[in-house]
Amino acid sequence: MKKKILIILGIILVLVGIFFATKPYRTSLAATYLSLGDKLMENQEYPEAKTQYLKARLLLPGNFGVTFKVAETYEKLGNYQLSYSYYNKARKILPNDPKTYLAMANINWRNNNLDKAVEILNKGLDKISNNNDRQLLQINLGKIYLIKKDSAKAKTAFSDTGSNYWLGIYFAYLGDYQSAKNYFRKETTDNAKLFNQATVKIINTKSEPTQKAILAQMLNQTGEARLALPILKDLVQKNPEYRDAWIFLGYSNLELGNSSEALAALETAQKLDPIYPLTYELLAKLYQNKGNEAKAKEYLDRANALK
Repeated sequence: MKKKILIILGIILVLVGIFFATKPYRTSLAATYLSLGDKLMENQEYPEAKTQYLKARLLLPGNFGVTFKVAETYEKLGNYQLSYSYYNKARKILPNDPKTYLAMANINWRNNNLDKAVEILNKGLDKISNNNDRQLLQINLGKIYLIKKDSAKAKTAFSDTGSNYWLGIYFAYLGDYQSAKNYFRKETTDNAKLFNQATVKIINTKSEPTQKAILAQMLNQTGEARLALPILKDLVQKNPEYRDAWIFLGYSNLELGNSSEALAALETAQKLDPIYPLTYELLAKLYQNKGNEAKAKEYLDRANALK
């Protein structure tokens, strides 16, 4: 029995030795697979990219960057279950990196599991001490609390970021445009300047639906379609004849990859106003995303003819 144990231990030691001795080769080969995967990702060839990243991970199973890339690829392919699993593996490898918490929260947000998204972001805040990284988590926490209509917690999260811009977003979202304007004026970023101009326009607009539409489209244009979506859904429900609200709703869904919802919104806008070129431009983009070049060209030609 003792002899068998010694043999097994000897084999283990040999295997461990081989593993470490071949590390330079494995690292080099993994880098080749990663490079191929990155090029395929750039070309949106996600299944092929996934294969290359998985090969790299077999060679470097404990590597954070490789594991994260595998997770990203599965997310691009719409396999959120496997994507989430690999993000979680990456989190365990490097628990103080904010990207995994943000990605895992994002998947839950996408699936409308807001409480789980909040839980994940708070776990990240418990693990991470770097102020810049914490700010990223707090911003997303604030956004989710806005969607949940928990304004007190949203304000706390945005206040913790120390960002006047996000406090401006908070007040604008609640309809306090004057306070929002005062915060936007304190920031010098391009987005803050755009929102400052938008709030001036909103304040000078008497129509509440128009005010909300302007805010929602500003959110769309600054990469915050998820924040715009609830505003626009409420807006079209209360104002079903409002063409621009349907167009902006289509825009939001396009940005979020919700093609069927985008199509439904844009077709409604088309029925309300069949000669508005922006509707057809967005329909062209939608069909281009689907890979239907003929349909995309048809709508783009129609948009150009109406200009």
